[in-house]
Amino acid sequence: MKRTVVALFSELSQAERAIKEIDPGLAYSQISVVVKNLPPQAYNDTEFAEEIPYHHREKLQNLDGVLVQSPVIDVPYLGKVAAAGPLAGALMQDDKGLSDSLVYYGIGAHEAVSLENHVLEGATLVVIETDNSKVNQVSNILLDYGAYDVKKWSTSIDHPLYTNR
Repeated sequence: MKRTVVALFSELSQAERAIKEIDPGLAYSQISVVVKNLPPQAYNDTEFAEEIPYHHREKLQNLDGVLVQSPVIDVPYLGKVAAAGPLAGALMQDDKGLSDSLVYYGIGAHEAVSLENHVLEGATLVVIETDNSKVNQVSNILLDYGAYDVKKWSTSIDHPLYTNR
C-alpha cells in the first residue's frame, strides 16, 4: 500500500541534503519539491545570483540529475515557484493550485491549505510517495535533516498518521 510523506523545511539546502540521502529504492521517482522565493545560495552561479530576481530562477541546481524539474510555474495563490518531481506536473495545469494538487496524494483539504500557506511564507515542501514498509525510514531521514513538520498520509484515511521517533 502506498503512503505519502509530507515534510516542511525552513531551508532549501536541508531538503536537498535529505533527498540526496534517500536511497533510490525508497522513492526517488516519487519525490516532489516545491519552493517559493529561492535563496541565492540555491544556485551554483553565485557570481550573478544577487542580480537575478528570485522569481526568475528556474532550477533547483543542487537537485539536477536527481529529480525532474519544471520551469518556473505561476501557481494560483502562491505566485511563481520552483518545483521538481511528479507534483510539478500537476502544478503546471493552469486550473490547479498547490492545495488542490496535494489532495490527490491523500492529504486532507485543511492540511493541504495549511501546507500551501507555509510555502507562501517561504518554507520548502517535500512530498514523497513510498510503500508502507518504507514510510518510517523515509520519515526518519527527513527528520534527521531538519524537517520541522513530517506527516504520513494514506488515501484511504482522512487524517495524518504522525511520525513518531
